[in-house]
Amino acid sequence: MRCGREEIARRFEGWFSRASDFEVMDSRRVEVGPRTRLSWRFRLSRDGQSREVIEQVAFVSVGPEGISDIDLLCSGFLHEKSAVASFSDDAAASCSLR
Repeated sequence: MRCGREEIARRFEGWFSRASDFEVMDSRRVEVGPRTRLSWRFRLSRDGQSREVIEQVAFVSVGPEGISDIDLLCSGFLHEKSAVASFSDDAAASCSLR
């Protein structure tokens, strides 16, 4: 991903500015050395009809003016029914390993 506050903000606006019915399903923040790991899962609609889920994980560097660098991994926009089933399967698998 790109660097710089304005470039990062423009990229996010491009992805999510058309979204409606925006719901945060989960979010987390963890310090990892000098960087911060952020993760979030959203449920949204980009066409006003179908519901999608997207999950992203980012490692960010924060400076005096906010986020200066970001490395991001994205699930892509997934149809809600298949995404929720997939996330549920992942949670069950991780619990059974403990």
